[in-house]
Amino acid sequence: MDVFVTSTQKVFYQIPSEIAALLCNALPSVFQRYEKPAPPPVDPSWKVVKFLSGKLALQYQHGAFTSWFQSSPEKIPQFEKTLPADASKCPENVLREYTAKYVPCDPANL
Repeated sequence: MDVFVTSTQKVFYQIPSEIAALLCNALPSVFQRYEKPAPPPVDPSWKVVKFLSGKLALQYQHGAFTSWFQSSPEKIPQFEKTLPADASKCPENVLREYTAKYVPCDPANL
């Protein structure tokens, strides 16, 4: 168990549970059980990226989930449907940037 000392504002980690419980119960104004704060929620992000190969992509990222889109801007609504249900839509400014930079692929160069 982790124990917080109120007078010094220090946390002592991995104290044996029996000793920590004894300290917290005997001197509750001095020792408290420490609970790590939850990490702040991660906001989803959209951005236009260019790979080392020079190809342009639209990137959606939310936490550890990342998805890439490399097609014409008209197909972005279909791409958004493939994302998790709680995913946000592509912001207008990112959509405009992707549309402005997008160059159709020439099948002869594949």
